[in-house]
Amino acid sequence: TSILFSCAAFDCIDAWWKPTPDTSYQIQLSGTLDTSYDVDMYDIDMFDTPNETIAELQQRGIKVICYFSAGTYEDWRSDKDRYSSDIIGAPLPEWEGESWVDIRSTKLREILVDRMQHETARDLGGPHAARTGKGL
Repeated sequence: TSILFSCAAFDCIDAWWKPTPDTSYQIQLSGTLDTSYDVDMYDIDMFDTPNETIAELQQRGIKVICYFSAGTYEDWRSDKDRYSSDIIGAPLPEWEGESWVDIRSTKLREILVDRMQHETARDLGGPHAARTGKGL
């Protein structure tokens, strides 16, 4: 998965929180979020975590970042109807209901910008990119 976006869509990259090598963290992308861990940061699913849970973690001084897939279509997501058949590619055999998408598509870019703006509005940590090995 790769996230490509214009920095102009966001106010200031320099203000983003940057974890250090000793930052403790909990990654939980499915199920009911267990907020009992004494860590510096949580990495959560953007769609499935309620605003109240995010607020609770932030009130405890915990940084919250979120996960969403930029390079795939997931047929269970709330914005699934925005994906047209011309940008949906081959299915991922290891993930039922998930397919690759054409990351060159301007339609996809609009969806991803909206997702990132949603993330920013929820006061989450901002997007992070995965290394695809394809120069993307």
